[in-house]
Amino acid sequence: MTLRQKINWWLGIISSIGGMASIALGFGIPKIGIPKLVDQDLAKAIVGFWILIPPLYFWFEWTFLRRGAELTDPSITDGIKHSHDLARNLWLALVLVLIAFYGLKGPSQ
Repeated sequence: MTLRQKINWWLGIISSIGGMASIALGFGIPKIGIPKLVDQDLAKAIVGFWILIPPLYFWFEWTFLRRGAELTDPSITDGIKHSHDLARNLWLALVLVLIAFYGLKGPSQ
């Protein structure tokens, strides 16, 4: 397992937990004492984090973490691109779900 793969594995676990926690805050889980998030500034900060950090990591990974055959072998490069596509789709879905759960609106006219 390459360094890039190890980092991705751990970040996958951490971001899955963070995403689920962010969703839980969006609708609350009264049975276990998690109230629905009503602080709009905190909601905007959470959504802002999820909007900015994943694409920054995708860029960082593509630019700095690929090594050796990951740079030259088309099958490996295509695999990395495919995993980025899948991660992007999950990331966009998470952002949209958070915006809906937190009741955030776009800029007012």
